[in-house]
Amino acid sequence: MKRAALQDGVTAQTIHRLLEYNVRYKKFMRDANNPLEVDAVVIDEVSMLDLHLANSLFAALPPTAKVLLVGDPDQLPSVGAGSVLRDLIESSTVPVAWLSTIVRQHDSSAIVKGAHSINRGHIPGKKIMVDFHSTDALKGEFVWLSENCAEDGAESIAGKVMDFIESRGYDLSRDVQVLSPMMKGETGCNALNELLRQRLNAEHATSNQKWGFVLNDRCMVNSNDYDKGVFNGEVAFVRNFKANKFIDFEFSDKRSVLFGQRDLKNVSLAYACSVHKSQGNEFPVIIMPVFREHLHLLSRELIYTGLTRAKSLAVFVGQRSALQVALKKQQAGVRQTGLTAILQDGSDEVRGTNLMKDEEGHLARLWDSLDLDVALHRRAQSITESIESYETPLRKEAGISSETSWKFKSSSSNETYTVTLVADNVLHCDCPGFLFRKSCKHVQEIAKKWSK
Repeated sequence: MKRAALQDGVTAQTIHRLLEYNVRYKKFMRDANNPLEVDAVVIDEVSMLDLHLANSLFAALPPTAKVLLVGDPDQLPSVGAGSVLRDLIESSTVPVAWLSTIVRQHDSSAIVKGAHSINRGHIPGKKIMVDFHSTDALKGEFVWLSENCAEDGAESIAGKVMDFIESRGYDLSRDVQVLSPMMKGETGCNALNELLRQRLNAEHATSNQKWGFVLNDRCMVNSNDYDKGVFNGEVAFVRNFKANKFIDFEFSDKRSVLFGQRDLKNVSLAYACSVHKSQGNEFPVIIMPVFREHLHLLSRELIYTGLTRAKSLAVFVGQRSALQVALKKQQAGVRQTGLTAILQDGSDEVRGTNLMKDEEGHLARLWDSLDLDVALHRRAQSITESIESYETPLRKEAGISSETSWKFKSSSSNETYTVTLVADNVLHCDCPGFLFRKSCKHVQEIAKKWSK
């Protein structure tokens, strides 16, 4: 976000801040009744945009506003529900321009070639992903180190891999980011952070910790704090402990920001961080473990996202079999969101503008007036009217057969949903999940009680 502001010379902010999120009321103050006063909006890193936030954003835009969405559909899908960017592209209802000039790396970079291979589901060749023990590794940009188990991999990351990177002239504290698929495990972020602290901050690693931190710890902010001017994903270093009340953090632009004890719940060690957390960031060097202990989280998108965070050097440490499994699995492809159908059914509500050029002649595709909240509502209505209801054989039991409706309280909101016996052997629920999937956990719970 800060890079965008520096490059464009205009204000950059998070969507939550743009929509004026109110913590007390847990809602956005900008919506269809109080729309944004903007002529154009550019949204970056749209692969991270989930359905709920997208719906809130488009609902708050005036009908005349132009919207330019920028993102990489091959990266990890959003943490929240949906696959907005991929669905928008696949719907063919929105003009799309594919950028072919790579800025982060040079055109002939092994990182770029490796990313292309990974996107096709192939392990990069030996000339692209060079072996750690070969002489090519001394100048390689994408390096692979095979290890038999995760425990050995963790020791190698903190040992010979760091030695190798340091010999290439990189600053281990500032230039290198270790990316792990998850928090747990031998090569998870938690274990690696403790191991890497011993290597990269040896002088203070055994010092008495203050709220879990020691001097010179590498840390990461986990949520936006507009009062302090710090944002999710920013890296900072512990520089001082003040009056036993504050920790003084130094950020990459040399800013000094004080955090009290309550603020520290939004700060974590960042010698290693998750691949998900790294989205939107870039680092001179990344190290990424790929082991079977994280098999259920490994995917083609995760490998691709981790690799493309590197500007000049990427080192993968792991088991080749785990990499093979990861490249065969795609996360975004299995998300059944319904958004593509919504957009296609309501194509009269999605109006793309013509191809436009800026003052320098660069192409840009702008589109406007995606009334997503209306489209979602209308789609839900049409599904309700022609729904293929969940059917199950019923067992007649005393105290159950007389019931025709059941109430369920949402675990994430104050909403109450009702499962109704609308006809013989037919159950219906008014929750959003049932509207789009034609089944839900509420119906399934009742069906279990009634099934033979």
